[in-house]
Amino acid sequence: MGERETAEQTVTGALDMCKINGSLAETFEPKYGIMSIPFMFRDYEQAKAFMLSDLPEKYFFHSSKDRGVIGLMLIAAGSRSFYANKAIDKPEDLSGLKMRVPESDMSMRMVRAMGGQPTPVPWSEIYSALQQKIVDGAENSISSFVEQRHCEVNKYYSFDEHTMTPDVVLISDLTWETLSPEEQDIIKKAAKVGTQTSITAWDENDAKNLQKAKDMGIHLSYPDKQPFRDKTKFILDEEMQKEGYKEIIEAIQKL
Repeated sequence: MGERETAEQTVTGALDMCKINGSLAETFEPKYGIMSIPFMFRDYEQAKAFMLSDLPEKYFFHSSKDRGVIGLMLIAAGSRSFYANKAIDKPEDLSGLKMRVPESDMSMRMVRAMGGQPTPVPWSEIYSALQQKIVDGAENSISSFVEQRHCEVNKYYSFDEHTMTPDVVLISDLTWETLSPEEQDIIKKAAKVGTQTSITAWDENDAKNLQKAKDMGIHLSYPDKQPFRDKTKFILDEEMQKEGYKEIIEAIQKL
């Protein structure tokens, strides 16, 4: 079952809880898209500070209640960068490339702004899409790149780190309402611990996968991020104009 299907079943109460990509969460509540704005976070340290702050609870988790789900916690998912069979060291390198993106309006806007052709492909089908040249490349963390064996068909990974969107754990509102206030409080406290644990585990795993990529001879590059940031800045400016978004964005920027 794909992430979209699990999320939809959580909305209806067929599933109690699910974990989905943070970019997909915006399809259930648009405000989650703020976490996927290109270069929303200065660096990964700020992204981690955001995950551990009270901002997710204050601005995001309950915004989707009317749609049938409540956010419980954020799970570290590292930073996302581009990979293909050529180095992507400047936005122009994406010109004409079909790049796999999740089913996220924000992700599609970002790739399009850089000159690429955003192509949504389900998570489970990325390897075959790369292998069969349905797409030319994709974007994800170094750990996903290695563990999902995309490194077998794409040999260039460029650390532009355009987004640092965490995953989201959602609980069905129907399930949440069956819990007592004491039980809800216990779950919230456990979720806080879980977020910190996920950050520690992700950092350790990312380091291991980076070394594996080096050992495999993957071409790793660390491009200047400013040209990528300049190409996509208008997205941040547009999001700032939406009702209620400026307050949230500025709160994150102040971290």
